[in-house]
Amino acid sequence: MSITLTNPQPVNSTTYADLLGILVGVPRLPGETSQDYFDRLSKAGQCDRTQDYQGMVDEINLQLGLKTYQSIALSGPEATVTVTVAGVVLTDPTGVIPTLTSTLQTVDVDTIWTWRMQSEVVADINASGSYIATLTGQDAPAVQLAKQDNVLNVVSYPLNGQHFNLGRTGIILGTELFSSPVPSYTLTRDGLLQFNQPVPSGTTITYQYRAWPYSLVASEASILGLMEPDIAKVAITGNDVLVYNIREYIQAIMGQDQSYWGV
Repeated sequence: MSITLTNPQPVNSTTYADLLGILVGVPRLPGETSQDYFDRLSKAGQCDRTQDYQGMVDEINLQLGLKTYQSIALSGPEATVTVTVAGVVLTDPTGVIPTLTSTLQTVDVDTIWTWRMQSEVVADINASGSYIATLTGQDAPAVQLAKQDNVLNVVSYPLNGQHFNLGRTGIILGTELFSSPVPSYTLTRDGLLQFNQPVPSGTTITYQYRAWPYSLVASEASILGLMEPDIAKVAITGNDVLVYNIREYIQAIMGQDQSYWGV
């Protein structure tokens, strides 16, 4: 006798991978294939799963099977890039080119945020006539652009000798710190560091550099912090009205934890 199943539903079987997933706190998603699950487990050992912003984004993406991706490639004259809920900001370190700001959202007549698309951010940047932006991923709401900047830190880079190439360009001069007193030196933005005599053994340098060209990172899971410094720039309208979205977020938070209620 044969039995025909109609509309069979995918089910998960238990394998050694599932046991490993339990140990690392990443259970298999309903209907997830073994290969996709293996890929997600491998990410669990590589991504940041701490309690800061990046860790929270990585953890949410990991648990839900979502991803981060490179969304917009930036080039042209070197710039400092910051992305917050207030928008994408490009600032010329020399002060010659005016600062460019591309907002992530607009506010409609009902004081509701409407998220712009990443392609609109690209259009804003290209319209400046100074910087070049290219959409490298699939177009998506700009809310997916992660909070980020292109000023990066190098901590305790070891020095041994007298002449060095730090292997980075865009060095931000004046940010260099040494672990011990060092002889007179010169440092260029291209990362060439020269002392007038060898440095003491065990000396390290900590410095900042500006990554450029730069690719904006986006995340399919978006996080908005109500305590972010820039939230007030976009959460309150010109008529001093709190946007509807923020009112809803606050109400949901207070509904979950009434310790936030106050007089």
